[in-house]
Amino acid sequence: CFFDYWLKGIDNGIMDEDPVYYYTYNAPAGAEWRSAKKWPLPDEKRVKYYLGEGSLSTAAPAGADGKDVATVSYAGGRASGTPNGLIYETETLREDVQITGHPVVNLWVSSTATDGDFIATVYDVDSNGRAVSYNIHGQLRASMRRLKDPPYNNLGLPWHGFAEADVSPLVPGEPVELAFSILPISIRVKAGHRIRLAITFAGRGTPRVDPAPEVTVYRDAMHRSYLTLPIAEE
Repeated sequence: CFFDYWLKGIDNGIMDEDPVYYYTYNAPAGAEWRSAKKWPLPDEKRVKYYLGEGSLSTAAPAGADGKDVATVSYAGGRASGTPNGLIYETETLREDVQITGHPVVNLWVSSTATDGDFIATVYDVDSNGRAVSYNIHGQLRASMRRLKDPPYNNLGLPWHGFAEADVSPLVPGEPVELAFSILPISIRVKAGHRIRLAITFAGRGTPRVDPAPEVTVYRDAMHRSYLTLPIAEE
């Protein structure tokens, strides 16, 4: 239909359709495919889930000492749902939650090295502990963390220039904030499940450092790390 209209000039009504179609994982049978007039969805509610002591919660941290320390592992493991990194989870959901759009993660971090990769992956964890990611992940190299104004409509998401002039090495032990988006998704996380955020520190293309650096993720009142999820209103 698209090519018939644009290449052959056939008026087939395609321009009368909604411009956006998306598939929702775990939606009721027959309701997986939906359409919208705009993207992001006009009624999306962006909810912050703050990192706590192994937890994800809408309550912001109030303490002064919250942090987690890990040694970088180059063994991978994102697909297994039990990665070599740090894990934060919501409590068991009391009702279904539909995530549709672009998640964003804000992390306060430091490292014993002058650079490193930070990878955020979101999982749907069922009542048996089985975790599925649906490829919901994002990645940023810390030295490229500088935010800039995008030269196009970037949907309000963090934008990085990735130019040589933007390189800003880490000062070992000094906290900095990383903000980056996660691949867009539409998924219904069922009641009785949990939402998991896994933070790992090595992926494809990550330079190996020997000995492996030690990284810290901060989650205190002065350094609030959080995952922003686009929740679709039902």
